Formats: sequence, C-alpha cells, structure tokens
Amino acid sequence: MQLPRQAGPPGGMAERAGLSVPARSITVPPVFAHIIEARPSIRWHIGRICSKSIYRYGFGAWGPGSTLVRPLRLRGVKRIFVGANCAIYEDAWLECGPGGRLDIGDRAYLGHRCHLHALGQVIIGPDCMFADDVLVSDGRHDFDGTWPGVEAGNIEIGARVWLGQRVCVLPGVTIGEGAVVGAGSVVTHDVAPGELVAGVPARPLGIPKI
Repeated sequence: MQLPRQAGPPGGMAERAGLSVPARSITVPPVFAHIIEARPSIRWHIGRICSKSIYRYGFGAWGPGSTLVRPLRLRGVKRIFVGANCAIYEDAWLECGPGGRLDIGDRAYLGHRCHLHALGQVIIGPDCMFADDVLVSDGRHDFDGTWPGVEAGNIEIGARVWLGQRVCVLPGVTIGEGAVVGAGSVVTHDVAPGELVAGVPARPLGIPKI
C-alpha cells in the first residue's frame, strides 16, 4: 500500500525539483544522528592515538599535536618530516623515494585522499590548506615504460597556500606564499606569491579577494 504524499510548499525546493514529501513526518530519535555522526569522530580519535604512539617514532619527524587518520599508503616514512599541529585526513597517500624528502610544515591541513609523492624534494610550507583529492608529485614516467618513475624537478609550496579540490601540482613547480589554486587545476608552471590561478593548465586570474 502506498502512503499518501503531498507536494512541497509552493515555490519550495521540493516542488522545483519535482519531488513530493510524505504527508506525515516521522520523528527520529536524536540518538541515531549522534551514532551516525560519531563514526568520523571515532576515526579521528583513533588517528590521534596512532599518531602519538606509532607515527611519531616511525617518521623522520612528527610534530606535537599532528594527527593522521587512516592513511591509504605510507612509504619511505623515515624521509617524511611532519610539523606540529597538522591535520591529515582519511586515505592520504604519503610516499617518499629512496633519494627523496617530503617536508610538511606546521599547521598544514590535508583533506581526504591527498597524494604527496617525493622522488626528489617536495616542501610544503606552514599553514597550507589542501582540499580533497589533491595530487603533488615530482615524478614522471618515461614513454618507454620505465618503472618506477624518475624525479623530474623539485616542488616547493610556500606558506598559506590554498589548493582547491582535485588540484594537480606537477614537477618543477614553485607556488609562492599566499597563492590560491582553483579546483580541478593542473599547475605546470610557477605561481607568484599571492596570485590566484585556475585552469588546465593553470593560468593567472589576478589577486584573490579575501
């Protein structure tokens, strides 16, 4: 038996979307919302415990207050140096080759599924914010199918840089302090301090209005 349904309020979101809403609303106990929302919080607390008890001894450096939550892949951690009070969220891929070094500055924020790969040197300054799915890699693969990849130019990202969702930073790039890179951009050339860039490849759009 189908429940009676009625349209949403005139001009409302439900009506504009062509949806209908139940004639009777169901009251859900608040405890269910708390249980659902608790899962990410639990993962964060587990990450804090692992950071204090395991990561601080395994990495080249692990600053106080930094938290890594359920990483996807960690390789070459002895050559990865993490500053203080960093937040690195789920499914991060942090990898450093035998001759490489990866530095993550104090108070950096790395969103979900960020991938940082250093075959040479990759430096990320303090107070940077990376949205989800950001890729920063200084490696390349030759057309002859060489494996593993080879170092193709160091990357340096200055302080207070903001990389939008799904940004790719390619080898040999320097991004100046306070720059902003729009979502989905591919950074192939240097970005000046304080500059706003976007596109594929990323091009200057001026100075961000903050």
